[in-house]
Amino acid sequence: WDDPRFGDGTLVVDVKTAEGSLSTIWRATWTADGEPTTVAVKELRLDASVRTEALRSFAQEVRICSRLRHANICAFLGTTLRNGSPALVLEYLGGGTLHHALHNPRRAPHTRARRPHLPPPSSAPGS
Repeated sequence: WDDPRFGDGTLVVDVKTAEGSLSTIWRATWTADGEPTTVAVKELRLDASVRTEALRSFAQEVRICSRLRHANICAFLGTTLRNGSPALVLEYLGGGTLHHALHNPRRAPHTRARRPHLPPPSSAPGS
């Protein structure tokens, strides 16, 4: 990480859990106030051929995620940088990918790590 500090704590990557065409998902541990919490970090892969569109998409994802707070939606915790690439820090949901869960209905549902204390959602001007 460019800076292991995140919020009021530190962020330590444990293992890569998934990889797509534009991003890599890492399981990480965020320790704040002495309490470790498992989180997911979605790191944007900045390929030169899609850099502008990828950054635009990332910014849109941050805007949307920062406003959402619902028990059935993975919580957005913030952003950080890893080797100069932007990354989302999200609530960690174990149990595999959404694709796998949708195509394997007999599988156990996703499980949440201890849900971190979440700040109120951001409000857009004029909302």
